[in-house]
Amino acid sequence: MIDVEAWQVWQDDLQQNNRSHLARPNLSHSSAHLQTGRTMAERPRGFAFDTGRRVRRPYANFPMIIESPWWPPLPPVGPVEPPIVPPPPVGPVEPPPIVTPPPKPTDRPLTLGNFIFHVNENGPAHHAEEFLENNVVRRGQPFSVGLLFDREVDLEKDKLLIEFQYGNNPLPSKDTLLRLPVGDALKEGEWSAAVEKADGQNVKVSITSPANAIVGRYHVVVETELAGERSRSRKVDIRNVVVLFNPWCKDDLTYLDDNTKLEEYVLNEYGCQFFGNYYRIGKRGWNFGQFEPGIPDVVLLLLEKSGLGPQSRGSAVSVSRAMSKLVNSADENGVLEGNWSGDYSWGTPPTGWNGSVDILRQWGTERRPVRYGQCWVFSGVLTTVLRCLGIPARSITNFQSAHDTDVSMTIDNYFNKLGYPVDSEDSVW
Repeated sequence: MIDVEAWQVWQDDLQQNNRSHLARPNLSHSSAHLQTGRTMAERPRGFAFDTGRRVRRPYANFPMIIESPWWPPLPPVGPVEPPIVPPPPVGPVEPPPIVTPPPKPTDRPLTLGNFIFHVNENGPAHHAEEFLENNVVRRGQPFSVGLLFDREVDLEKDKLLIEFQYGNNPLPSKDTLLRLPVGDALKEGEWSAAVEKADGQNVKVSITSPANAIVGRYHVVVETELAGERSRSRKVDIRNVVVLFNPWCKDDLTYLDDNTKLEEYVLNEYGCQFFGNYYRIGKRGWNFGQFEPGIPDVVLLLLEKSGLGPQSRGSAVSVSRAMSKLVNSADENGVLEGNWSGDYSWGTPPTGWNGSVDILRQWGTERRPVRYGQCWVFSGVLTTVLRCLGIPARSITNFQSAHDTDVSMTIDNYFNKLGYPVDSEDSVW
């Protein structure tokens, strides 16, 4: 219960407080009671006051402890004189001195500021303009990059070198560590680099690769040298270059001389898949989506997972066989799990898919087989993977397929002595 006498004393102090201090918020009651002649000992105990100060009074029989107020003193009451502003100077005003940054030392090697991959130039030339997430080129033909340095380049004194690193342990003996001195002209049929244009701090460099180069992701490092002193750029992901097979290059094993086939088997993202049986054939559209965001990264992950050596990754035959194996979950925990039982309660029915994109993205995220697929689904996913790598591919559905298990080149049926058929591993479906 509240002490009525204490409440009345607090109200009197508050009114006196407001009159004496111009209604200052949260004003200390200690100053109010001093002005009215009261002491803290005369105040009734056992009542909590909002004094604006930090008050600690755990028990009514203990004396009240009042600490110093936290607010600054009040400003003086009355008119405030404006600050004295000095008069403006008479006569012309001198501008402040211009501070120019110190010039870059020319006796130190160049430092790379930016690596520019000329997408608008390289994309159409390499039929890779549909790739949006990676710096993609096709082997066997040149591409251009721009180098921006911290000072003007003097090609007579500054030496430039571009280094390509493949894999986690690049070695020159395995052609996974390539050091390309930037010269005056490209060398046909091998890795080389040449200055295309030099203007101030910018240098445009043309780079070419052989037609049998290793396919995959390369890290790029730029090295400069001046008077025996070297400077190397950091290895960062934005400077990666992805090299693919090139069916437009005559020296590449994947070469096709028909532009119509190249358009269909490499660049086309949409098609159809046939399914069913010989007596009832179904057809549905299929989105191969080899250029969709995220798909190239998943395909490169499959290439890493394949276990192929660096030199084998330059062979379209080896890569095709490895990808065919990895699309099936039965080998190396691959992309798709097959199911012909009719029970698809633990996943998506094979007829529920209309493209490869969702399947590959799901596998890339979860890193476990996607449920479920059948023959045409496996075919569609493999077609996407191969087209993404630059290997011409198309999906074909065959009906009345003969499965010969004993290499007799015939489908054998067996019967017992009563004329009843006996189970055989050969079949047609």
